[in-house]
Amino acid sequence: MLQNLPSEGRQSQDSIPLVSVIIPTYNVEPYIGQAIASVLEQTIQSFEIIVVDDGSTDDTVKIVCGIDDPRVRLFRNAQNQGVAQARNIAIRQSKGTWIAILDSDDWWAPNRLERLLAAAQRYDAAVICDDLQLVNDGERQPFATFLTSRVKVFGAITKATIVTPEAMIKNDFGYLKPIVRRDVFSGEALLYDRNARISEDFKWLVECLCVGHRLVLLPEPYYYYRRRSDSLSSPDNLEKEIRGIGDHIRLCEELMTRYGDRRPIKQALKLHIYAKKIDLVERVVKRNWGSQRYMKAIFVIAIKPGVLRPLLRNVKNRLFA
Repeated sequence: MLQNLPSEGRQSQDSIPLVSVIIPTYNVEPYIGQAIASVLEQTIQSFEIIVVDDGSTDDTVKIVCGIDDPRVRLFRNAQNQGVAQARNIAIRQSKGTWIAILDSDDWWAPNRLERLLAAAQRYDAAVICDDLQLVNDGERQPFATFLTSRVKVFGAITKATIVTPEAMIKNDFGYLKPIVRRDVFSGEALLYDRNARISEDFKWLVECLCVGHRLVLLPEPYYYYRRRSDSLSSPDNLEKEIRGIGDHIRLCEELMTRYGDRRPIKQALKLHIYAKKIDLVERVVKRNWGSQRYMKAIFVIAIKPGVLRPLLRNVKNRLFA
């Protein structure tokens, strides 16, 4: 059940905003205020903010309702449906010419909308993305950007770049947070996969490019991506990683079924799936070794010896960090 919860005294806008900013939320009480404030502080002020709360049990909804700005619209799912479906709900409710994705624990630089929309017009892009500032939870300064942290993977990106479907897959650009021209979402064909509980961004971006939309990536970072560290090294987090990689592989196999008749895309997906399977085996080995199931770990390595190199590299990094 979807419930519209406007704050007292709020009225809907009659004019069409330039941008609809969609923010799915779920138990983000410490962060949601900063996310919304970063939109309200934009140098472009023609926007609406659509928050879809996905069954939070903390004070997330209370904080959103306490923001006194008529451009903030709140909807609430009675039950958790996942970020993909929450985004779909927001997109259907949106009015803007452009639709911008913002995760509820992240935030923007004040000039992000201005810079990205100008670039979208300059390069005739239906989808525009920028680099991400990577910030550890609890810290103020970024420790790197997404693109600079992966220079060894895909080289330096120093100018606006058109991203092909093959590059999206090969470089694993699913972390990018796009601003999308509204007509891309026309009909139901390019909404987010409501069954995807992880990697929904990756799958949507690949599909968007495969059907011919133009995506331009800017090297400048205007998006602040919070890396939450509450459980990064815990056994529970390792289990989530294992499930997440397995889900990602299944989504890629769905993409292979749909677009596998196009040879470059098929080849990129095959290589990407292989790399993800190595990642999956590496984490299974770590789990077994950490729980002292040494024979199981050795058995997994014997089946997939290719996992030895990344495992040894990780050990070396820890020893000489």
